[in-house]
Amino acid sequence: MFTVGLVGAGLAFALTSLRETPRTTRAAATALVVVALFPLVPASLPAADAAAVPAFFATPAARLCPGGSVLVLPFPAQNTTEPLRWQAKAGMAFAMPGGYFIGPAANGRAYLGGQPTYSGNLLQAVQYDGGVRAVTPDVRSAFAADVRRWRACAVLLGPAPHVNALRDQVTALVGHKPEFVDGVLLWRGL
Repeated sequence: MFTVGLVGAGLAFALTSLRETPRTTRAAATALVVVALFPLVPASLPAADAAAVPAFFATPAARLCPGGSVLVLPFPAQNTTEPLRWQAKAGMAFAMPGGYFIGPAANGRAYLGGQPTYSGNLLQAVQYDGGVRAVTPDVRSAFAADVRRWRACAVLLGPAPHVNALRDQVTALVGHKPEFVDGVLLWRGL
């Protein structure tokens, strides 16, 4: 912040000292300053229409797990923020693992997006590339441990890239098919 102030003061003194120079020198210096400051003009931000929020999140059914959490897919992360809008639309009626935030890592440094877990990484990989991974007893055990840690009572899958792959992956992990409720797939009873 001090550097910007010093640069601004230096520029002001330089422009003030130009008063006693010939007119062409002042014009050239003013043009040079305008050209130098042009990159500081903010560009317009790209905008896109937000996708519609599934109707499920506007119903009382969104209050699935009082005191627990819901594993929402696509897995919320810095590049996947739709689940955060869904949670807001539901009036913050449920907690969920993942998200977009800065927090302290186990090593004391800051990290972005939450402590990575085996299941979170697995589900993010599926939503990224659409490949369903084999569910071995070790994978199922790691998923069950993450579900316990998250205190999740349900998995909810909304509109997502590779939605069919995510549906198949979660069905293999949970062991039963989902129900379709107001625009989302829902696995209860984890």
